[in-house]
Amino acid sequence: MKKKAFFMLPVLFCALTAVAAAQQNPDVRICNSIDPSLANERVAACTRLLSDPSYVNSREAIYVNRGVAYKNLGQYKRALPDLDRSLQLNPKYANAYDSRGFVYGKLGQYKRALQDINQAIRLDQTVPDIYSHRAVVREKLGDHAGAKADRRKAQSLKKAGKP
Repeated sequence: MKKKAFFMLPVLFCALTAVAAAQQNPDVRICNSIDPSLANERVAACTRLLSDPSYVNSREAIYVNRGVAYKNLGQYKRALPDLDRSLQLNPKYANAYDSRGFVYGKLGQYKRALQDINQAIRLDQTVPDIYSHRAVVREKLGDHAGAKADRRKAQSLKKAGKP
């Protein structure tokens, strides 16, 4: 038992060090914020983090966060390159596909939006908002039955307590 605890100390230390570093850098908190009223601050904070080499392993999340901030500002064309870059870094990032699909929908590119949102669902079937986003796109494309099914799925996931 003592051997296991001894071997876990480096892992625990690394985890605590990462948490302490994040707490010391307010840009991490701001870049990760989901408050739409902080969108301008999020763009600035994420931009600073992207230039900081100590956050090189978090770049796909930082690009998504900045892309979502641009989306919240209605700057859809500025959001796309960040979301593209995030997917280049991690092609299995469901949130990036969903966010890019949402942006394509706002730009009226509904077929591209549907492709991305479908990919997001293939990667993660547990997020209600992805189904809600697909419902909007399906409605725009005239697939009313599909939109209705997606709204039902989103509701059932929300009732089940999914994020």
